[in-house]
Amino acid sequence: MIKVKLSKTELEMATLHGKLRYRECRLHGQEYIQDRNADSMHISIIGSITEYAVAKYLNVFFDMNCDMRYPFPPDLISKSGNTIDVKCTTKRGGHLNSVIRSVHKPADIYILTEYKEPIIYIVGWVERQKFLIDSNIRDVGNGPYYCMPQARLNKFP
Repeated sequence: MIKVKLSKTELEMATLHGKLRYRECRLHGQEYIQDRNADSMHISIIGSITEYAVAKYLNVFFDMNCDMRYPFPPDLISKSGNTIDVKCTTKRGGHLNSVIRSVHKPADIYILTEYKEPIIYIVGWVERQKFLIDSNIRDVGNGPYYCMPQARLNKFP
């Protein structure tokens, strides 16, 4: 697992970015509940923090633009041009999860992170065609979603 520690300033910047992104999305569209046990703004903030941490580790551009755009752009783009969707769990050993509508997002690669403030652990990655498949669909009462355990993810060098 890769460990990325963000400075206080980086955390504040990414937190503000998450709040702005949340506000813009709520102004222009329906709020999608990803987890009934978590606050949607908090999910947006953690998303920004972990996307920033992965961008920092991969040394790729982190887009600060929070304007509403259709279609939604990918979270990150690798140096080789692959589109990346960064996912996060706050549970140690948590799975890579993604909602069913993810099939409509531009993502070639999914990266799982674990967040334990101020540390972001970059757990691993998987290609879209190995993740967004019927055999990875689960439903534990909140509706179907894609799910893959950490043991099946590719590790970063």
